[in-house]
Parts: sequence; structure tokens; C-alpha cells
Amino acid sequence: MKSIIFDFDGVIADTQQYHAKIESELLVKIGIILSPNQITQQYAGIEDYVFFNKLINKYKINNVDIDHLIETKWNMMTKIIKKKGLKSIKGVSKFIVDLYQNKYKLAVASASPKKFLNYALENLNIKKYFNVIVSSEQVDNGKPAPDIFLLTASLLNEIPQNCIVIEDGNNGIKGAKKAGMKTVGFDPNYDNNLYANKIIRNFKELNAATFLTLF
Repeated sequence: MKSIIFDFDGVIADTQQYHAKIESELLVKIGIILSPNQITQQYAGIEDYVFFNKLINKYKINNVDIDHLIETKWNMMTKIIKKKGLKSIKGVSKFIVDLYQNKYKLAVASASPKKFLNYALENLNIKKYFNVIVSSEQVDNGKPAPDIFLLTASLLNEIPQNCIVIEDGNNGIKGAKKAGMKTVGFDPNYDNNLYANKIIRNFKELNAATFLTLF
């Protein structure tokens, strides 16, 4: 049986724009200028601590409390979602339901905190379709390391070679490939230059049967 592992931000929920906007604003305050688009292209999917630590070291910024930055980020994320609401990527919920009805094992593997993932999936009314929900908090090394994908496969009781990962960022794609999994890049705007085995532009015309034909 095939198992499908979804990234969350930018694949299931239209939240990557919020992540990138907030991170860009926080970085400006400590003297690092990166646009939201640059953040999405280069750093989407990386766990928060690694993301901030990497940039702080790269730009040689001193006296930064990374834990405070992360706490501030998630406070801002919570506020913006409560204000603007949480929207799923067009067509993805229907696709997830179809996979579930066709007996696929489904999982989420995301850099976002587990508490946020549970809240967001419940809010979108699709949590019940997933066998496993895994956060980078549960592994030693986040994406692009393979750890989160290997843990997810283990919890699904599946071998990595039977897993297909859907990601919108190259860090997740690299991690999935290192884990020995097939990869599908979700690139609706034709601008992410993803290195996945296959690329999809939307979920609206995708179902369990047509998805398998990609491979």
C-alpha cells in the first residue's frame, strides 16, 4: 500500500505567506533584510530554531535571543490566523478525502509545532483523515535532514520506498529524497524551481487514481 506524506504550510493550508511575512518582519528588526519571497524559496520547511540560527550566524548578528524570536513569531501567527482565518489550498481537502476513501495511509510531516498542526487541521476539518501527524519538534534534525520523514514512515508502519511526499519547498524535497521516498513538488506559481521527481500546479483535478499515474 502507498502512503502519502503531506507538508502542511503551503501544501495543505495557505499559511506559508504568513510565515514568510512574519519572519521577514522579525529579521528586519535585527538587521537582516530578506523578502518574504526569498524566505519561501530558500528556507520554506526549515524548523524555526535552525532558520533563525543559520541567518544570525550568516550575517554575524550578535546578542539575539532566538527563543524569544520564535515565541514572538508564533504569537504573531496565532493573531493573524484568528484575524484572517485559515484557508486550505484549493482542491487539497477533496484530494485528501479521496485518498482516504481509497484506503491510502496519510500523514502530515511539518516544521510547524505539533500544537499548531492539531489546531489547524481541526480548524480545516480534515484531521480525522490522517493516520499520523509529525512535527520537527519530535526529531533531532529538521528538514532538509531525513529524520522527520523516516519517523513518519515508521509511525505509519511503512517502508520509505512506499511513501510519496508532497512538498512546496526544496528543503522538504531534499529530506524526503534522503529518506528514499518519491517526491511531488507543489508549485502553483511556477516560481519555486523545485527539484522533485514530479511537479503539480494544482489539486483541483487530482484524485487517487490520477495521482498514481504520476509514477
